[in-house]
Amino acid sequence: MDVALCITPKKGDISLSNRYFNRLRQLLIDKILAVKNRTTSASDKNRQTKTFIRFSSGPHVIYLGYYFACGFVGNNDHCCQQPAAVVLSHNRRKCNNHLPSFIIHGDKSRQTGKLPQNPSFYVHNRSYIPHNHAKEVHSTRLGISYDVITRKYNE
Repeated sequence: MDVALCITPKKGDISLSNRYFNRLRQLLIDKILAVKNRTTSASDKNRQTKTFIRFSSGPHVIYLGYYFACGFVGNNDHCCQQPAAVVLSHNRRKCNNHLPSFIIHGDKSRQTGKLPQNPSFYVHNRSYIPHNHAKEVHSTRLGISYDVITRKYNE
């Protein structure tokens, strides 16, 4: 992989330019490995990996990354040529305009049953926390202990 970067260092400061180049090169290598791992994944969780890195030096902000076409095919077999900002599993690539059409929604057959709607189920199964009781709190940062009393609203 060839990466060319033009950073104009101050006079006689070639080591700074080499440091920037080596860091950006390593970030781009890490990014392409992350993109390859995400696109070959068979997960249905819709997790996304960005195809670019954001690099800033002083007031300058540079976005460096890899170009992947969006992959969305329109009505007349026209492919979207926008660069994909993120990649998803199953080799899905998307630009920000076409994200909703690439989302995999959950399989209804894998969902568990509903919880009971009877309110008495919740009353008997929750732990009872009494009100108007004092709780001792110790602050290690301040080195003090104090009591906190919780009360119901309007008591």
